Amino acid sequence: MKFKVTSKELQNSVPEWYLFRLGYCELQELLTFETPVAYSSGRYGWNFDVYKIEDFYITTGYRGMVGKRLEYDFCKNKLKKLSDYSIKYDTRKKLAKKLLIAILKYNYELLVKNDCMED
Repeated sequence: MKFKVTSKELQNSVPEWYLFRLGYCELQELLTFETPVAYSSGRYGWNFDVYKIEDFYITTGYRGMVGKRLEYDFCKNKLKKLSDYSIKYDTRKKLAKKLLIAILKYNYELLVKNDCMED
């Protein structure tokens, strides 16, 4: 069951290196196999969902998402494979998880590298 969370609560409880955001329906090919752990809502209704993948958190929705923008241009060809429904469901699910973790680790390393370069 999802619990309600605010943007501020997320920012205060998750280290910035582990918190990423996406727009509504971005990377849906990957997230369709995952279940959100939390959501945020406000005056205008639902704002975003929160997914937890290993140690990382992804916020995705209409408004108020927090975290660094998730870069995934480097793997667009692999994302197209997930749209091939001739591939078995279980195979697509495993591929999606593997690709999602690779994207998160890539972005994590970019953040750490950039943070170290600033010092």
